Amino acid sequence: MNRLRIKILASVIMLVISVLFAGSGMAQSLTPECQKAKELFDKSLNVTDQNQQIQLLKRAVEICPAFAEAYNNLGLVLEEQGKLNEALDAYQKASKVNPLFPHPLAGIGDVCRKQGHYLKAVKAYRKFLDLATSKEVQRKYPDVTNFIPYVEGNLKLAEQKLTAEERKVLEEGGETSKLVTAQAITNLLTRRTRGLNVRPSIPIKIHFASNSATISPTSYKQIEEIARALNSPELSKCRVRIEGHTDNVGNAEYNLQLSERRAESVKKYLVEHFGIDPARLETVGYGESRPIASNDTSWGRAQNRRVELVNLGPVSSPPTAQPVPSQPTPPKKKIKIAILELDFLERSGRKDPLGRMIAEFLTTSAANSGRFDIVERSLLDKVMKELELGQSGIVEEGKAREIGRMVGASAILTGSVSRLGNTLRIDARLIDVESGEIIAAANEITQGDMQSLSRACTSLLNRLIARLD
Repeated sequence: MNRLRIKILASVIMLVISVLFAGSGMAQSLTPECQKAKELFDKSLNVTDQNQQIQLLKRAVEICPAFAEAYNNLGLVLEEQGKLNEALDAYQKASKVNPLFPHPLAGIGDVCRKQGHYLKAVKAYRKFLDLATSKEVQRKYPDVTNFIPYVEGNLKLAEQKLTAEERKVLEEGGETSKLVTAQAITNLLTRRTRGLNVRPSIPIKIHFASNSATISPTSYKQIEEIARALNSPELSKCRVRIEGHTDNVGNAEYNLQLSERRAESVKKYLVEHFGIDPARLETVGYGESRPIASNDTSWGRAQNRRVELVNLGPVSSPPTAQPVPSQPTPPKKKIKIAILELDFLERSGRKDPLGRMIAEFLTTSAANSGRFDIVERSLLDKVMKELELGQSGIVEEGKAREIGRMVGASAILTGSVSRLGNTLRIDARLIDVESGEIIAAANEITQGDMQSLSRACTSLLNRLIARLD
């Protein structure tokens, strides 16, 4: 699979370059030099001779040194020719010119991995993933999300090659995370939501000492931002639940207890240092049961080690402290859902049975969760046949909602499966039949064996449930 760095649409290039020069008053038009560089770049996309591509791209960056995309594609061609040192230099220049451009970081990771510099590769891949999952970056580079599985797969390969000493360096180096401002927290906790049992929430990384509920000093500033948000006019009269989450390393019962203690530590810090009324704060621990990323890589595990803030609504009068629940409380009313076969077609157009098998795994996990009433597969197959959808392998969302109404479901679960070698990416969406809104979405990356697929489907289902609470 070619990396996304190979070609970038001219319209995107124009947008990116205009952003690069916005600070110098050149947002409306390119300099003559950079316009010429863009023409050379466009020409490089349409030639097949790699040496000619290299000459065009080198000329482009020579006359327009701020052209990160040209550096990036130059790195790609040099890498394909086996000129790894030159390729690495080009990727690094692309990243330096535009630090918010994620593409060259994947190239840096790939070159370092090929050279056996696995620690450097891991760091580059992690930085790519941090950028690629940023909404700001996704708006600027809409296609970047398609390549997250590719980078996650290579990150996993690089991590497997790390020495014990290198792993220790990563652990001792800590996790860097962008500060979430009080305004951003306030905005997300007061946004309007639609759908079933959906409350405004936001995940935030809070660092703790290893295997401990002691908050790391590196997170004091982040908790201060949380306190400022809770004291804002928009949230000062609201109750907030602090949820603790862990990765899947270690014993599940221990992780559950650790997540509870960490959530309680955040509450205690907010009360003692910022005077937040304890009656406004609830805590709960979910352990490893609600991942938001794959636990197969260090980056994914870092995303799962977090707290989430959930706006529970206005404080009742007078406010009273709520007992800390020892475990998640299931909702009183189950949601009736229809789980459709996931889209997965081979290149020949022939329908692949894997989509149906994953749907069965998801059905089993949904039944075991206790959160859903599930429409029988035989009824779904009958409705699909009536709508003449049985052989297509693809169900549009409009048709999916029609199916949901026909079987009496309040929500439908649909999605797709994609394959890269032996690695599978499963994307699932839970859609409100009445409104047509996606009320929960998640993805999981796993291997193709049955045991891994089953675990991935359970994890995926748990993540969808987490977005409903």
